[in-house]
Amino acid sequence: MKKKFLLIFPFFILIIFSNFINFGHCFFCNLYYFNSNKQGYYINENIQINASWELDYNQYNEIAYIQIQIFDCFNNIVWNSSEYDEIGFSEKSWNINIINLNVSFTNGSNTLFIKFFSYYYQISTMDMVITYLETIEVEIMKRTLLCELIRFKNQINIGENLSITARFYDKLLEDNSFLINQSILFNIFSNESLIYQLNYIINESGIIKFDLFPHEHLELGKNILVFIVKNNSFYYDSMFFYEIFLEKNPVYVDIIGFKEDLGKKEDLKIKLRFYYFQNNSLNTLNNHCIRVMIFNNKSLTYVKNYFTDQFGFLNLSLSQEIFVFNEDCELVVIEFFFNGTLLLENKTLTLTTRLSLSTKQNSPFQYNYLLFVIFISIILAVLSVAVFNYIKKRKEKLLADITIKY
Repeated sequence: MKKKFLLIFPFFILIIFSNFINFGHCFFCNLYYFNSNKQGYYINENIQINASWELDYNQYNEIAYIQIQIFDCFNNIVWNSSEYDEIGFSEKSWNINIINLNVSFTNGSNTLFIKFFSYYYQISTMDMVITYLETIEVEIMKRTLLCELIRFKNQINIGENLSITARFYDKLLEDNSFLINQSILFNIFSNESLIYQLNYIINESGIIKFDLFPHEHLELGKNILVFIVKNNSFYYDSMFFYEIFLEKNPVYVDIIGFKEDLGKKEDLKIKLRFYYFQNNSLNTLNNHCIRVMIFNNKSLTYVKNYFTDQFGFLNLSLSQEIFVFNEDCELVVIEFFFNGTLLLENKTLTLTTRLSLSTKQNSPFQYNYLLFVIFISIILAVLSVAVFNYIKKRKEKLLADITIKY
C-alpha cells in the first residue's frame, strides 16, 4: 500500500504543479505593426493589410484570439478575418477585393476603417473583454471615366451623313474590358429642349457607334450632344457634352460672263452659274427662282424674277432702254437674290457696272447752254472780223495822208 502511494504521489504533485503553472499564465496581446500598402484605393483594387502580434493566455480556463474587422462610414461591418488564437508571435497578410465589400458611395467616395481587435474571456465566467488596439483609415474611390469622339465634326450641313463613334476609357488603365455592356444614355438638346433620346450599350472595345440623320435628329443652329453614364460599379456618374452646329448648305455662284464697263446703248448681258455641295458632291441649282434688282443711286429702278435652267445657269440680257438713270449716274448696281430652301441657305450676289458718259441723255439745260455758247462764239467771231477790218482801213488811210504831205 505504501509502495502504491509512493508511486502515485509524484504524479499527483506533478499535476498540481502543472495546474499551478497554468494558473500563473495571464492574458497578453502585443501588436507590433499594423498597416496597409496604400491610403487610397480605387474600387477595382485590392486592399493589402499586414500585421504582426504576440498573444499569450491560459488555454485551460481562458479563451482569447485576435481578429481584423473592416467598417464602412456607417459603422457597418463589411468584412472580418478569421479568429487567430495561436499563442506566441504571429505574422499575417490579407488581400481584400474591394468590389466584394458592397461599399456604398454616398458622396462619391467612402472611408473604410480597418480595426485590430483582441478578444478575451474566462471559461468559468464567460465575461468577454474586447479591445481594439489600432485603426487604419483608407479612402475608397471610384475611377474617373473619359469620353472621346472619333473623327467628330462640330459643324455639319443639312443632308450630310453623321456617324457618331464614342470611346469611353480610363487613361490610367490599359484594359477597359469592365466597360462591356455598360448602358449609355444619349440625349440631344436644342434651345434647352430635349429633341432626341436613346440608350446604347458599350461594346467589348469600350465603343458605341450609331448614325444620326440631321433632318430628323437635329435642329438648325446649335445642338448639344450629351452622353450620360450612371450606376457603374467602378466609375463615378459622368456626363459628357459636345456641341454640333447644323447649317444649311451654302450656295455658290460662278460669274461666266459680265462687263464692268457698259458702252452707249449696249445691252446689259450677264451669265451666272448657281450650285451647291452635298456629301462632297456638286449639285447645280436648277430651275430655281432668282430675283434680279437694279439700283440707280441706291434707288430701285428695276426688279424681276428669273429662273435658272436645268444646268443651273442664269442668262440675263437687258436693254438700256429699260433703265431710268439720274443725270449724275455713272454706276449701275445689279443684285441677284436666291431665297433659300429647307436645304439651302440664302444667297445674294452684287455686281457693279460703269456706264460710259456717252450713254447719258443731255438735259434741256445742257442743250440751251450749248446753244448759248455757240451763239456767243459766233457774235465774238463777227465782232472780231469787224474790228479787224476797221483797224486795217484806218491804217491804210493814215499811210495815204503821209504820202500826200510829203
